[in-house]
Amino acid sequence: MLFYHKPFSFLYYKVCNAKLNKTPYTLYHFTAHKFEKNPCYVVFNEFITNPKYNEQEKKTFAELYYTACSVYKIFKKFYHNKLREKMTLYTVSCDLNFQPLSLIKDKYKFTFSQENKIYTFSINDMIRIIKNGLLNHDSYFSCPQTPKNPYTNLSLSKAILYNFYFYLQDTGILIPEYLRRYFNTGFMCKIFLRKNRFYIREQIINNTINEMTHDEIYEQIILLLRSLRVNLYIHIDYSKIDVIEKCKNIFTYHLHTNYNLSDDSKKYYQQKIDKKINHLFEERTTFGRIFINKKYNKKDYPHWNYKYHNLLDFRIPRLKSLKDIYTFMEYGNYGSHVIMNMDISDNDNVDGDDVNEYEYDYDDDIDDEEDTHV
Repeated sequence: MLFYHKPFSFLYYKVCNAKLNKTPYTLYHFTAHKFEKNPCYVVFNEFITNPKYNEQEKKTFAELYYTACSVYKIFKKFYHNKLREKMTLYTVSCDLNFQPLSLIKDKYKFTFSQENKIYTFSINDMIRIIKNGLLNHDSYFSCPQTPKNPYTNLSLSKAILYNFYFYLQDTGILIPEYLRRYFNTGFMCKIFLRKNRFYIREQIINNTINEMTHDEIYEQIILLLRSLRVNLYIHIDYSKIDVIEKCKNIFTYHLHTNYNLSDDSKKYYQQKIDKKINHLFEERTTFGRIFINKKYNKKDYPHWNYKYHNLLDFRIPRLKSLKDIYTFMEYGNYGSHVIMNMDISDNDNVDGDDVNEYEYDYDDDIDDEEDTHV
């Protein structure tokens, strides 16, 4: 897009002289000075829509304008080519995932120049950089930022973002919805936030689990199931991966019920939580349990000597970390460091001596024949 500046005004004036046989002071010559003070497309639209000019005058002006644009682009391309010859290549052998760039097809790489250096990124890295900027938040309060070059921490210009968007479009690569919405707002973060506040919040919640490690996800799932007082059995030595695969959606749905901006969405995700937990109840004879065979080896079960084995045991007070839960399961009491991390409001000032008074009625409908399950 051409903006107001003197070089284009000068080129337009020279084109008028060449096309009009050097006839001075014509209607078109007087339009040249307007390009110095106003955007080019504004001057063009004002002239074309002005009723005092006839169709022939508008046609002539349009021809002069398009010719000046063509000449300007030729000079600009020549300038950028000369500038590019002086640029140095920022040497990077791997992408941000430490995958060699040489193994990535050229179709899936994007190159741009910034501060007299040429940078090459994989398409996935560029998408992730833009996503991290747009979904930036502080405790789920959206504060999108302009995507930045990770090597220099400089913001990517609109020209780079437009080139990347059209590059995805030309190569037939699927454009993410958030990038499409960002493009529709002219790559303006404030407008993007104002028009897509609900959408951004949902994407932030969905992306939360991707920013966590497996251990963090597992801990949050266990704490969530304990807070919901789910009447299930999850052995302390049961596979963490299996727990994460079957329960990670419950954690995401729970975040939506707490932080989603739409009340209808909150109700919708609460229903999904109920359905997911009911599905776990249907699998309660196998989910969360370990099976001990005749070749029982204590080394396979590092917590075999703990006083409690069920992570969701109602007799365990509601603590704020998985580490404290493990401590209580091992010794059967709080310990001084555990008391400091207790959620007193949820435990009603229960002492360690009163733990056995907790009602423990899980899995009453499971037959005694399943005693081989721990």
